[in-house]
Amino acid sequence: MNRRAYRLIRRRYRYIFKFVDRRASQIGICCADSVFCLAIPTLLLQWKTKADVATCFEIFKYRSDYIVHGEMAISRLSADGDIIWQQSGADIFVSTKSNEDKLCCYR
Repeated sequence: MNRRAYRLIRRRYRYIFKFVDRRASQIGICCADSVFCLAIPTLLLQWKTKADVATCFEIFKYRSDYIVHGEMAISRLSADGDIIWQQSGADIFVSTKSNEDKLCCYR
């Protein structure tokens, strides 16, 4: 994907497309309770995973995997979309500062 197309996608769809991997030519999309991975520029579906029982808010690249911030769960997906681990809680996962776009992963 060229740099101009990458910037256009990130700017125009920043609230929908939370992850764009320019090197691998893939785009991750959170929609309802699932995460979709599409190839760019063909937009062919690579994989689809149900990552939350309610809504998936964001997807982040973490090493060679992905972390999905959902309403009721935090999930780690492999590069192929398989769930590696998933942690859920009794209530919604939100930030007290709505303008922060941060996820901390500790070993």
